[in-house]
Amino acid sequence: MLADSRLRAGIDMDGATCAPIPDDGLSRPFLFLGKQSNYAPESGGAVRERTLAWKLRGGPVTTWERDWEQLTGWKRWLVVTGAVHASFTDLALLAEHAGIDYPEVTFCSPEPETRA
Repeated sequence: MLADSRLRAGIDMDGATCAPIPDDGLSRPFLFLGKQSNYAPESGGAVRERTLAWKLRGGPVTTWERDWEQLTGWKRWLVVTGAVHASFTDLALLAEHAGIDYPEVTFCSPEPETRA
């Protein structure tokens, strides 16, 4: 998004962000969508990224908290209770149709509370 102005909006689904947002911010719409176990606001604490402490205290949520303040346009932070990383893909559905045995994945609705 930072390098290509043709991108009108962005979403981060259950992963850490890595490209630093400029000091003047990012004004295009952006959605953070992740599993509650890793991405509940303020669950990361002030720890250095990619360390054991970072992983134990919520991991990638620290990058979301860092970037949240730099998002100057429309933004939302949604967490999904009971989700796992694969809940944000079509893998289980496709595996079922292909006859592949795949571990059960829980698909949930986002919690009604959002951070705006």
